[in-house]
Amino acid sequence: MRTKHYENRVKGLGKLKTYLSDIAIVMLATRLDKSPVNICPMAFQEIDDQGDLWFVTHKNSDHFEDIQNDNRVQLIASNTDKGTYLSIYGNATHVYSKDKLNEFWGPFLKRWFQDKDDPNLALLNVNVETVKYWDIKNDITETIVEVSNGQFSGHVMNLGETGLINLQYHIE
Repeated sequence: MRTKHYENRVKGLGKLKTYLSDIAIVMLATRLDKSPVNICPMAFQEIDDQGDLWFVTHKNSDHFEDIQNDNRVQLIASNTDKGTYLSIYGNATHVYSKDKLNEFWGPFLKRWFQDKDDPNLALLNVNVETVKYWDIKNDITETIVEVSNGQFSGHVMNLGETGLINLQYHIE
């Protein structure tokens, strides 16, 4: 697997937007300093132009309370059809915006939330700092065949690339 490091924030943000374009659900981990961490699925809403990720949540959820105490979060996302896997680290903030909630509201969210006017609803904004990604170009069948062939021939496989996207602003 080739490793790349993306220094350019704009290029890295574009790559992250591409990876997230077909992902509907991510796993959110909070309480990163405790064992076990608190993990729950979250319906991904959007990545904005600054690279912030947006979610809708309940104010009475465990992760909502966790973020009040320690806003560091990790998100795990994957698109197995495309062979992309992401580990996203950042800081979460609670946001109260009726306009933004209305922008996101639709049939997909009705699976988890009864009414967009529920006073218990809030938005969760994650300011992304770094992303570790794995971009495996082969589908699973090709990968199995390549692993099997490599096992007997000594051929080193090319499974794609892995890298780090750094979205932190550096002030000098």
